[in-house]
Amino acid sequence: MGGEKIPLGTLGQQLERPPEHGRTLREALNREPEHLGRPHQLQHVGVHQHEASDGEPAGVHRTQRAHESRRNKCREDAGNGQSVRAVAAMERKPRLLAALERPARPAGDARDDVRRDLMRNALHQIPDGTYRAEDFLDDDGYSSQPVRLQVTIRIHRGRATVDFTGSSPQCRGGVNAVLAITISAVFYVFRCLLGEDVPACAGLMEPIEILAPEASVVNARPPAAVAAGNVETSQRIVDVLLRALAHALPHRIPAASSGTMNNLSFGGIDPRTGAPFAYYETIAGGMGARCRANGLSGVHTHMTNSLNTPVEALESHFPVRVRRTSLRRGSGGRGRFQGGDGIIREIEFLTEVRCSVLSDRRRFPPYGLEGGRPGKTGRNTLVTKGRSRKLPSKTVFVAPSGSILRVETPGGGGWGKSQQPKIVRPTSNIVKET
Repeated sequence: MGGEKIPLGTLGQQLERPPEHGRTLREALNREPEHLGRPHQLQHVGVHQHEASDGEPAGVHRTQRAHESRRNKCREDAGNGQSVRAVAAMERKPRLLAALERPARPAGDARDDVRRDLMRNALHQIPDGTYRAEDFLDDDGYSSQPVRLQVTIRIHRGRATVDFTGSSPQCRGGVNAVLAITISAVFYVFRCLLGEDVPACAGLMEPIEILAPEASVVNARPPAAVAAGNVETSQRIVDVLLRALAHALPHRIPAASSGTMNNLSFGGIDPRTGAPFAYYETIAGGMGARCRANGLSGVHTHMTNSLNTPVEALESHFPVRVRRTSLRRGSGGRGRFQGGDGIIREIEFLTEVRCSVLSDRRRFPPYGLEGGRPGKTGRNTLVTKGRSRKLPSKTVFVAPSGSILRVETPGGGGWGKSQQPKIVRPTSNIVKET
């Protein structure tokens, strides 16, 4: 059986969906469960039918190539076969099988009750009241209009209502978030308030009610495009939630971090082998300052935790040269405590590539708190034959051989009014320059 979301496109086009396409079907194929074939025999017809769906010709610009689709299906078939063999092995172990067949604990499991009480205790530490905030995405990749995210948090007797009424309607571009992404971001923020190492479970969310208007940017409905909802809008949801909670807990909530994953993908034909290639990475930024400490520099924050690809590995596997990876000095917001600095990343393409940049915080800077200054906005630049061209936050373009892409990521916001003219720069846990 199969029911996965098949990625469309190769040669670095996976993330071009937000700026260029406005429908879910142009991001991926959402398929109902279906028989893919008998054991060790793939049903190719279904794959080929999907390749030419949506009224457009099949090919590299619409879907994965046929051999890639079949190869992925063969991997899944092999994985399913491994699972069948593992279950058969368990059947030969009666004690293990009996343990697996025991009835599940009821929904009102005492452990969930304990975790629910932990969250309620944390909510009791927040003064009862109503707290509001708004923040913006730069745009949706189609128009230049900003996308509003607005939240009202009501705290009453150990319970919270998180209401996103007032947020923008779902957009043509791919920045729309499905409800599951919004719930995850809310869970993350309130989980951070616990201050304890508590396993994630449904009990933690029991005292929290989420209101997200349908067909809005935080609760998109088909056929809205949603590729950037997970990687960019989720970050802004966290930012607006923290900004609202800062009114209630000013000495616990940090200033805004970089607020974007700075998604970069590119692909083309490797002149060394004649084979196609595709590469994707996210680039870190500055962390927001806290009430007692500077923000960290060059780190992933909140809804992202990616590691960077070592320069040696990147240059060995792809026809590129990493010209620079360094901290973006001075990009963190000033304050009593300094926001962390972002990163400068320069990549030279040694062959023509099709490139996609999906980023944010290029117009609206990461906010500071309690008088702290905002961090610097990010910037994307393409240098071709010595001439620089500023790129929008969300774009797809063809870069000729020898061109250099420069991505400067945002710094974190500062916290508190500066009391000393000299600011101690935050230290970094990653610095690499080639």
